Amino acid sequence: MKKYHKMIFIVTLLLIAWMIWISRYSLRYQYDLWRLDHTTAGSDIEDLNNDIRAMGEHIVPQLENTYKDIKKSNKQRSAAAWALIKVDRSRAESLFLPYLLESNDEAIVAQAIYDLGRDDSINAYPAIVKSLNSPKVHIRLAVVSYLGQVNMPRSISLLQQIKENDPSKDVQNAATYRLQLLGVLPLR
Repeated sequence: MKKYHKMIFIVTLLLIAWMIWISRYSLRYQYDLWRLDHTTAGSDIEDLNNDIRAMGEHIVPQLENTYKDIKKSNKQRSAAAWALIKVDRSRAESLFLPYLLESNDEAIVAQAIYDLGRDDSINAYPAIVKSLNSPKVHIRLAVVSYLGQVNMPRSISLLQQIKENDPSKDVQNAATYRLQLLGVLPLR
């Protein structure tokens, strides 16, 4: 009888070890997300983002779920977006675009624009340019960032127009900065 109990114990341990091994990426991802929300140091946040990107190909469904959950923090959604972009750009773009087109939440729209800029998405260009008419400064700042990242011929002229005509000084300054980064204006 003792051998039987020993065997059951060993089999149970092996099953637990196997289950942990199978779900190691998922568990690590959840832990990294928790740490992202409890970390303020820039280098620690960057390290966590790099860890998430490194395991991205193993956790694509969880990355998509994190990005789709608008109740998640911007840190978590942004980390998921970066990892998705690394794994599959077209899949990431198809996930980000609906948030740009359908959300009424300015923070969600702005995040989608930033993420599409990181993705160098040119398919979203017309929709993002329409967002320049938004009354929300946060969205227009995201558009300026996007225009500075995406290599489209019309981007420079749009940034110059924003620099001259946007009602917000912050947006004008952001456009000036992007034009400087692009080499259109001298750095000061």
